[in-house]
Amino acid sequence: VKPRLNMSRRILLLLSSLTLVSSFNSPLLSHRARLYCKTRHCKHSSSFHAPTLPPSSPSLPTLSCAPLAARRSEVTMQDRSSMLQPFESLLKLREVEKTRGRLLFFDDPLRGVACDSAEWEQEEQEEEADGASKPLFLFLPGFDGTGVSAQSQFEDLGRTYVVRRMQYLSQDRSNFDELVRFVCSYVRGWRESRRRRREKDAGVFLLGESFGGLLALAVALQLEEEEQGAVAGLVLANPASSFLRSDWPLTSQLITELPAALPFKDLQLSQLVPPLRDGLLGELRSSSLLNKTLGSLSYASLGSSLLLTRALDMKTAGDLLEGTRNRLQTLSQSLLRGDVAGGIADLVKDSSWALDSLLSILPEDTVRHRLKFYLEQGSERISNKLKDLKCDVIVLVGSNDNVLPSREEADRLAKEIPSCEVKVIRNAGHLILDERTNITKIIEKSSFCPPSLRKDVVTDFKMPTDEQIKNAIEKSSTIRNIFSPVFFSIDNSTKRVVRGLGGLPEKGSNPILFVGNHQTFALDLTFLLSEVLQEKGYLMRGLAHPFLFRNVQAVPGVTGQFEGDENIYELFGAVPVSPRNAAKLMKAGEVVLLFPGGVKETVPSRDEKYALQWPDKSEFVRLAAKYNATIIPFAGVGAAEAFSVLLDVDEVDRLKKSPLAPLLPNFVNGYGSRKEETALDSGSWSKKENQLAERLRFPPSPVFSPAPGWELSRMYFLFGEPIHAGDFDLSSEEAADEAYKRVKSEVEDCISYLLRKRKQDPYENVLVRSAFESLNRRQAPTFEI
Repeated sequence: VKPRLNMSRRILLLLSSLTLVSSFNSPLLSHRARLYCKTRHCKHSSSFHAPTLPPSSPSLPTLSCAPLAARRSEVTMQDRSSMLQPFESLLKLREVEKTRGRLLFFDDPLRGVACDSAEWEQEEQEEEADGASKPLFLFLPGFDGTGVSAQSQFEDLGRTYVVRRMQYLSQDRSNFDELVRFVCSYVRGWRESRRRRREKDAGVFLLGESFGGLLALAVALQLEEEEQGAVAGLVLANPASSFLRSDWPLTSQLITELPAALPFKDLQLSQLVPPLRDGLLGELRSSSLLNKTLGSLSYASLGSSLLLTRALDMKTAGDLLEGTRNRLQTLSQSLLRGDVAGGIADLVKDSSWALDSLLSILPEDTVRHRLKFYLEQGSERISNKLKDLKCDVIVLVGSNDNVLPSREEADRLAKEIPSCEVKVIRNAGHLILDERTNITKIIEKSSFCPPSLRKDVVTDFKMPTDEQIKNAIEKSSTIRNIFSPVFFSIDNSTKRVVRGLGGLPEKGSNPILFVGNHQTFALDLTFLLSEVLQEKGYLMRGLAHPFLFRNVQAVPGVTGQFEGDENIYELFGAVPVSPRNAAKLMKAGEVVLLFPGGVKETVPSRDEKYALQWPDKSEFVRLAAKYNATIIPFAGVGAAEAFSVLLDVDEVDRLKKSPLAPLLPNFVNGYGSRKEETALDSGSWSKKENQLAERLRFPPSPVFSPAPGWELSRMYFLFGEPIHAGDFDLSSEEAADEAYKRVKSEVEDCISYLLRKRKQDPYENVLVRSAFESLNRRQAPTFEI
């Protein structure tokens, strides 16, 4: 009995190890299958139509759960079957197309059917009946060729586009050029069918993931060479255009060649398992698992292990660990019930299915072929051609991608491609097209957004939810505790300064325009928006610098914004500053926030910390008068003391011209330049907007550092007496200038009042104030009015 028990333990240990491998069987399979199943089954179970299939081929991995029904709980059986069914349907669809001799094809990922020219005509007839014509959106998948990783994107995309996903089977031996020709031919056929119907051709949209990104670049280059405007937009997700600059050419050889060098590589697992009683492990004998050779098992294990250490981010790893935990828990429950054979049979089925799937999708010879004729050849084909790409491009990269050097590649692409934006997915690895990313929304904010998705920043705005407002306030709680801002306004009846915002008008049908000074680094913005929203119930919609809405390189070596983080400016109603947007807000009767000094007032200053940097003239008084707006002049102080200017602009310039220049730290070279830089192409502005474009230019900056904590000031805000713009005399340029000077003078008076009165605040110092607020658990009082 004891030898049998030892043998059983050895087999259980072996199967448990295989389950771990199959559970993690590379992010190319298990995580993608789980993600695919989750989105396809939960979201599309009612609309999914599996193709009619012939009997299963012996080469196709299947999972039959019927023999095990009595050995497991009914819930576990149904859950597993329902989760695996959509992914199995995709594998069966690929098998059907293989029997038809189609090793390359496109499928409709929402309907689960293959597509060809006849499908185009049918699709067009359906669209004609619906009265809509959608543009074509092609998804080119990664190295595995299944494209299941982007399944969560297709439902949203399908509302606006005709979505097609490329499939390439393991038996395909096309080279890179042939893949490009295949995709381009498909696009040409689609466009020709549209032209026959005399429909407007808006171009094709391409999304390429990993290797698909490399392929998408070549396809876009070819299509644009044939016809300008053929590609409406291109999105690349961790593109493999960096393949030759990574360590994968060497690592991949290790994965494919090392297992073949094993001395017993052709030895089957069944030869290592002694004869066992059918009642104990009969199902183990009948499974395909024991037919695997040591070479194929070592290939699967080695490839999975290498990818595990590099491809997984915390979320993906958590998903896979949860799946493994569930499998082992099911096994433990079977063992506790004494159903050893049933538990092992379940484990064998899962392990066998996962390994069969991996080896059918990416067998060793397929990997070798794709490394040479897909990745290596493709990298060579697009070399030195990116500058010729004319379409707009968005590059999505995971901040923690360890499979490819995607961050560095994004920098390179942004420099070489004429029109290229970069978005970084925070805390994501190589697989970034899951539910954390929404491609539809990314395109909505892009320069190539189709008309059907385009939104008006003014009229399409929706108020943030209570939960979003709460989260935003909580995120700013630390800085609020540091500055402990206090607010004042002018009482309407007594015309005296009062604590709070009681002097601000209620929201009516006419617009309200808040006009004030902008504090250093815009530290005042959070307090202004949240306090007015909470106390008065209306949201000040800021006219903000367009830089905040675009992906430009803000700091050398750091490209793009973090996608996935909500744009707090857009969330709270900000719009890019322009005369057109300002007029639309006024016409809509909105509450508008304007800083005439723009970005120049946010730069740290040593001597003129609160001096207004307003232009000599402004059109906002005419705009306010036209729409009978109420102007609220206001001021804020306290942010400038948070920074110490070490060298002003003139001092930096002199130092850079001195003999000490070679000894200066590199970061100093980024300061003090008299050459103003802008995030905008000023040539795109009309003559009336030239003055605004000039104010949007980033001014020279001094060298500064955070001030010592004990020097931090409190923040103070004062809202002046409302001014009714409808009463302005704008009969002449001089009269308009006087109205403008009146508003500016009111703001300057508010600044002077706050600077004078804060000296009387016993809790102006951060140390004294923090001690009081910590002991009393309430905001410290301020100066007497």
